[in-house]
Amino acid sequence: MANLYELPTEVTEAMGKYFACFDSETWELVVDEETLQKATEELQKLENKRDESIEWILKTRQNSVARQEMIGNEISRLSEQANKEGKTIEKMESLLKRFFPEIEKPTVVGNWTLSYRKSEKCVIDDKESVPEKWRVTETVTVEKIPLDPMKKAIKAGEVIPGVRIEENKNLQVK
Repeated sequence: MANLYELPTEVTEAMGKYFACFDSETWELVVDEETLQKATEELQKLENKRDESIEWILKTRQNSVARQEMIGNEISRLSEQANKEGKTIEKMESLLKRFFPEIEKPTVVGNWTLSYRKSEKCVIDDKESVPEKWRVTETVTVEKIPLDPMKKAIKAGEVIPGVRIEENKNLQVK
């Protein structure tokens, strides 16, 4: 997959060795402490390249943002295409049923064998006419805890057991 940005080889290699010390999904350490220490030392050697290291991180992030967007677009495109194909399948089956309903036993046509199989289903034509004994009422209870009002209450001095306000630093990249 292509990158938007070229990344400095020295920084890329050092970062790659460091990231290889961890599982890419869970970020759990997957190497021994000595290997991690060596990878960390290589990164520390880049201290005089602080700006290049930060730029590497930001470029890598931006490459992933671009790839994520591209993959999302491709998923949408393929999903639309799959839906179109599904509709074509339904149309073709409808045509077969409409113009060739007489096929009662398996019939070979080209590479295919056609036949109809009988099935039954219950159809409700008038929901309101269905007797009460056939009705089932389900009640779903969803418990919600409204965070914004609690946050306001805590800021106003109220103590709510089991709840606290946590301050975060959110990275902004523009």
